[in-house]
Amino acid sequence: MVLVAERGRLLAGTATGTMLAVPLPEHQVRGRLARHGLDLAAVNDATSCVVSGPAVAVDALTAELAAEGVTGRRLAVSHAFHSRLLNPVLDRFTKALEGVRLMEPELPFVSELTGDWADPNEVCRPAYWRKHLRRTVRFHDGLSTLYGDARLRDAVLLEVGPGRALGRSARRHPDRDGRLVVAAMPPAGDAAQEEPTIALHALGTAWAAGADMDAEAFHGLTAGDRLPLPGYAFARQEHWIDRAAPTGVPARPNPPVPTNTSPAAPAPTATEVLSGQAPNRAPDEAAATVAESWRTVLGVDTVHPDDDFFAQGGDSLAAVQLVARLRALTGADIEFMALERHTPQVLTQALAQRLAGDRAEEDMRRGLVVIKVGDPQARPPLVLVHPIGGDVFFYRELAACLPGDQAVYAIRSPLLDGTVGLDTIEDMAASYLERLEEFGLKPPYRLGGSSFGGLVAYEMARQLDARDAHRPQVVLIDSPAPGNLPAEMTDDDILDYLMRYGLARLDLPRAELAALPTTEDRIRLIADRARGTESEALLSADFLPRYLRAWQRHSRAMHAYTARPYAGDVLFFSHQEEIPEFPAGQASHWRRLAHGGFRDVPVPGNHLSMNGMPHVATIGAHLAQGDNGE
Repeated sequence: MVLVAERGRLLAGTATGTMLAVPLPEHQVRGRLARHGLDLAAVNDATSCVVSGPAVAVDALTAELAAEGVTGRRLAVSHAFHSRLLNPVLDRFTKALEGVRLMEPELPFVSELTGDWADPNEVCRPAYWRKHLRRTVRFHDGLSTLYGDARLRDAVLLEVGPGRALGRSARRHPDRDGRLVVAAMPPAGDAAQEEPTIALHALGTAWAAGADMDAEAFHGLTAGDRLPLPGYAFARQEHWIDRAAPTGVPARPNPPVPTNTSPAAPAPTATEVLSGQAPNRAPDEAAATVAESWRTVLGVDTVHPDDDFFAQGGDSLAAVQLVARLRALTGADIEFMALERHTPQVLTQALAQRLAGDRAEEDMRRGLVVIKVGDPQARPPLVLVHPIGGDVFFYRELAACLPGDQAVYAIRSPLLDGTVGLDTIEDMAASYLERLEEFGLKPPYRLGGSSFGGLVAYEMARQLDARDAHRPQVVLIDSPAPGNLPAEMTDDDILDYLMRYGLARLDLPRAELAALPTTEDRIRLIADRARGTESEALLSADFLPRYLRAWQRHSRAMHAYTARPYAGDVLFFSHQEEIPEFPAGQASHWRRLAHGGFRDVPVPGNHLSMNGMPHVATIGAHLAQGDNGE
């Protein structure tokens, strides 16, 4: 532990830097490193690696890759590990190692330094661990060694630690040959999945695959606790009444995917194509393309129509890569986060409609996105209304902090698609309630939203109360109250606000933006700098102008709205870190309007950052405690 602590102290004292995950094989990246003054930090699989170094150099490489259509992602680190920026501390780390007795390992292990079985004599020398700190992590080569060892033909690979990125690389390895890869912890940032449950599932999966388990150590059981079971299956006949669709779950048939096959040769179904079981006849273009891209990006062997992209280990960068791959293969652009669900079946339908020249106006007009399926019978669904910009992409972080059985739906503004013009909060509330009914969602449910979205949700609850005497709980995430509203903004004000608070981690050049003569020029620069980042879709030159228009119209509606008292319960989440652009003290204004129960919960972060990890976990924890949908 002393050595671990000293290693951490030395690394914390190195110059700040950053790391970039690049979806290119090592040989296509190495030639760029010397030119930019960067180092190869890790090779995780045959098609991707991680580079490390000064932030300015990483920015230059990111821009170069983006110009070639390659999307990289910055890692959430403050230092450039496995890079030349660590050179100043190597001698001090070696000296610390010399003061520790290094012993031969009792169990053989694969060295990430060489990608081969570690030499027991070598790992007893300080020089080995010095190189281990500085040189490239050879994870892909290590997997090749494991997969190529005949003694490990039936081995189970267990990913230990937060996140599932390494497991994804292990599944994508060309030599895997069906070996089982199991994650022992939830995906990083997914607070909804409890660690003991995931660990137990991993243990059970590994045991079912033939791995030995020490039952005595785990359960306190011995061979004497075994019970004899019948050696034959009981003969039985089941008589089940078909279970009706649970209340509140939309029963919506999925339309067939258009095909190009002739009537004489029926097209394979989306299920057949996605699972790789299609007969040997002309496959459906959209389904086959989605299946191939899905397997490549997520590293899975089979693709089922209802697989959830994010549940299978996908993240925002993987979503960008999936969309980019589909665009490269078909020329069609998909707004992935606007899909009703993030499954192969829904994505296939969207792609088929784009290829046919159909933008699926009915679905776009409906604008309801299933963020989390959950179980509406277990607890009332949570319906979240879009914030002032109209999109709902960031609600996924909140949904990840809620229990697994919590259904979460989000209403996306139709202004983003140009399909419906709603100029008052009252009209939005009425229209969005109609959407919920068309979708098949009926009370009880909870209504809420972040900032502007909370005002619309509040008015929806008032109208629902007046019309049907339903009084859902209203969840206001730092929503501005009438009489205490932020000032209206110009397009340039909005861009500057986003750069300073919502998208500060992109480190976009505000001074350079301010020097440009027009808003259009600023949008083009932002879109260019955002290429190759997780915010590429939101800040694209096509989407950002629509986002600004939606913001402006929603702002005018907010300033024209007169809120009236509501007899139901209101749960308010307030920021703890103030910013000049957003008025403080919102809770007291809402308290006067809420004639039912009112509770104010302080949340770390400012008006924007409280909606992201780790702060949003506080919101999720409080929402998980209640089940009030009425």
